Amino acid sequence: MPRISSSEYLMRRLLLRAAWLDHPVLFTILPPNKQWEVHAYFRPSQDLGDEELLECRRITNKTNPGLAQQASRSYARLVDLFHRIDSLAKGDDITFNQIFMQLIPAVQLPKQKQRLKVAVLVKPEPNLRLLARALIALDGEIQAKLSKAA
Repeated sequence: MPRISSSEYLMRRLLLRAAWLDHPVLFTILPPNKQWEVHAYFRPSQDLGDEELLECRRITNKTNPGLAQQASRSYARLVDLFHRIDSLAKGDDITFNQIFMQLIPAVQLPKQKQRLKVAVLVKPEPNLRLLARALIALDGEIQAKLSKAA
């Protein structure tokens, strides 16, 4: 896959940014490692200007030269899927999500009549509040076990 120009990179990133803000569920069609690649190269979840993006791209190309091709393949898959679903949904967000959900395979749980759909969405920036709450809860559990053992 040939190297893309800066203007093409920015256009691809703009489309991914819009998808991230309007239809983040679209990213779940990719396995988590591919989502990480898209986020590392195109940074769709970050509100950055063109100069910042191009500088991040320059550094990424230097430190991880294969990432551009990997992320571009995932971009092509996302764009193709987006256009196919959007043409069926005719611009309606609810219909878009309903069509997309039909693409996620359902799993039959053992001894259950229900089928479950699970999709993984990578969030590149951690939720620090949620992480802090988890660490506090973990500390409480550890303290409770230590006090029982003593």
